[in-house]
Amino acid sequence: RYWKSSKYVPGSFRQGWHPPHPTFFVKQKVYKKCGLFDVTIRISADFELMLRFLEKYKISTYYIPKILVKMRTGGLSNKNLKNIIIANFNVLKSFKKNDIEVNYLLYPIYRIFPKILQLVNKPQD
Repeated sequence: RYWKSSKYVPGSFRQGWHPPHPTFFVKQKVYKKCGLFDVTIRISADFELMLRFLEKYKISTYYIPKILVKMRTGGLSNKNLKNIIIANFNVLKSFKKNDIEVNYLLYPIYRIFPKILQLVNKPQD
């Protein structure tokens, strides 16, 4: 799976952007200040954590424009259409939990349709 990210721009989560979680590194003091993973959000806990750290607490960032991790297509949130929908409902809950406004009508267009295309175009094992 090739996931090309980009430098973080405040507000970009609302347009469907989010960094690849395998290469999201933070110092221990950030966890102490901003909190740990919210496991009640389950398959979207990584998204909620990054949203909270970047959008709510506005931690400083540095983008490394290099491939750091080789990742397979799939994972729990992209396993099937049902999980894609559940994950995106959890993502919307993450915005609400962190008091970050998002357009509930447009956001699914930004996130769900590209994932459905990825699932449909996934090579058969």
